[in-house]
Amino acid sequence: MTSIAKQTPLPDQRPHEPERRRLLGSHNSHHVMFYGFLLPAIVLTLIFTLYPLIQSLPLMFQRWPGYGKPRYIGFQNIQHLFTDPEFFAAIGRTLWLTAATAAGTVVIGTALAIAFYRKIPLTNTLKFLAFFPVILPPAVYALAWKNALDPTLGWVNKIPGLSHNWLSDPDTAMWAVIFVSTIQYVGIPMILMLSAMNDIPESANDAATLDGCNAWQRIWHVILPMSRDVLVVVIGLQIIGNFKTLDTVYALTKGGPGLATDILPTFIYRQGFELSNFGFASTAAFFGTLLIVALTYIYTHYFRPQKMSNQ
Repeated sequence: MTSIAKQTPLPDQRPHEPERRRLLGSHNSHHVMFYGFLLPAIVLTLIFTLYPLIQSLPLMFQRWPGYGKPRYIGFQNIQHLFTDPEFFAAIGRTLWLTAATAAGTVVIGTALAIAFYRKIPLTNTLKFLAFFPVILPPAVYALAWKNALDPTLGWVNKIPGLSHNWLSDPDTAMWAVIFVSTIQYVGIPMILMLSAMNDIPESANDAATLDGCNAWQRIWHVILPMSRDVLVVVIGLQIIGNFKTLDTVYALTKGGPGLATDILPTFIYRQGFELSNFGFASTAAFFGTLLIVALTYIYTHYFRPQKMSNQ
């Protein structure tokens, strides 16, 4: 009995050790590759975003016209900022531009994605035309629309019923900016939402068809719910992107007429590069950054993708 027990080896994990090491090495190599791809983006972000932001913080407590030695003035820039009605007006216009443009791009982009998902005629051509403004430099695209909206030479004003000085009228200038910004960036939600829709299992559409769902019911109860996670991300990206837009607004109106389209980025640009008040501009930029960080945190907290919420 004792000899039999000695001849029968107890089961252990040593025969599986090489396999475990191979899997562990493969797992580690995936992590190394992941962080290797991520490292250049992190380095560039630190150099061109975080470092200038940190360097600009001392300017909040200084007066500096862009040359010479900065002069320390304590909290005067902060006091001036929070008593400046133009700053709060610019914040309000920024929020309005952000909300309107984000809503327009997401709604139109999602509608186009649904149309292309259902394979309407000329799908590839229309997708290219919708995405083409995204690849253009924003300043070039805005100048093209500025010429189109010109009251004397622009082709828009030659359309019956649309003859108006759109960019020079304080009542319509912001609407013109919203329109141009929406058309420019509608391709981003379109591509992302179309990609999400193409990942919907065909069995879900087949089940909806068997249940007797019509086209609208399939959109509301199958396509949109199954694309919710991507839709949440798309809305967040549009809010962040539109909040900090400068080139489109500056090329179209430079914040005018008067201050009708003066948003936070144009306010900061004017204070720094036109009025040579870089300390005050840095203060406005700092609190503007805090605002967009707070808005992003609130949005991601209450509208997290379901896959992240379930983890």
